[in-house]
Amino acid sequence: MDAMLDFIRLRVVNAASRLIVIVLVLAVGCALSGCGKKPGRVDPPPGVGKDAFPRIYPDPTMDPQP
Repeated sequence: MDAMLDFIRLRVVNAASRLIVIVLVLAVGCALSGCGKKPGRVDPPPGVGKDAFPRIYPDPTMDPQP
């Protein structure tokens, strides 16, 4: 009986550790998927006329004057 309980405990521990590893791998994968090389030039969206794109945000010309 003790051997059976030890076997069940071992399987539960293995399943839990496997789940933790899978979750950690997915978390690292999601975190790294946002990393990448930024393009040197970005075109404005279609339908937009002449636009200063990309531009500084927030726009310093819209700041209130002191």
